[in-house]
Amino acid sequence: MSPRPADRRFPLAYTVCTPDCRVSDPLAYDAPLERAFDELAHHYYDGVELQVRDPAELDVASLRAALAASGLGVSALATGHVRSEDGLSLSHRDPAVRQGAVERLRAVLDVAAELGTMVTAGGVTGGPDRSDPEVRRAAHEALDVVAQHAADVGVKLVVEPQNRFANPGFTTTAEVRALIEESGWTSVAIVADTFHMSIEETSIAGGILRAGPWLGHVQLGDTTRGALGTGTLDLTSVLDVLSAVGYSGWLAMEHAQTGGSPAAALRSRWAADAHAPA
Repeated sequence: MSPRPADRRFPLAYTVCTPDCRVSDPLAYDAPLERAFDELAHHYYDGVELQVRDPAELDVASLRAALAASGLGVSALATGHVRSEDGLSLSHRDPAVRQGAVERLRAVLDVAAELGTMVTAGGVTGGPDRSDPEVRRAAHEALDVVAQHAADVGVKLVVEPQNRFANPGFTTTAEVRALIEESGWTSVAIVADTFHMSIEETSIAGGILRAGPWLGHVQLGDTTRGALGTGTLDLTSVLDVLSAVGYSGWLAMEHAQTGGSPAAALRSRWAADAHAPA
């Protein structure tokens, strides 16, 4: 078993796919749901970040039971598979596809309300059509509908800027902050993903500072997209700036399962963690 940190400043979660995801995710712990929960709890994680695709195919009661048995919380419901598997995007040129994305996100928000967690929106916000001003306007209108539903059900929608090579949508925390301020959304916040920020931000610390009070969630991956310690991410500075801005939310591990096995990826996280014992 990994040693438990003596000074944990933030609750830690690890990415896991729910059974409605039909395609395995290279950024998620590769194990059946209940086994993944047990092993993550064994390694002293506090929770899981759940990649979901379609709540209509998700047994929420069984999911709640598995979470209760493991003692894990849920940092967020992530929606990457909504676009990667089903092609739904708020920035699609086809209004029917955009509407499908809206309805799917509304359904995910409803499940998040049941579980008492937030919803992340990254890839589902963008797409190749976003460069068209008319499509961009329509996408913002669709996001406004989703944001209103988030407010109605009391769930925070956290929008994730991603690097331009992964998703030509939002790329910086400043861009998302400007949209939130312009739109007056109270139910929307920002995800800071250290891998994407290492590509798009002038500095990761600066990107966190620019998110300001709208910082709602943090995802950790090294500059290689691998587990912490496989690249050049200065984790200590990230943790320090998070503390400096008063962030007290989740840190969710979202990275490639490098190191030979999922268990090795877990161990490498502890080896690189600035607040694990030496």
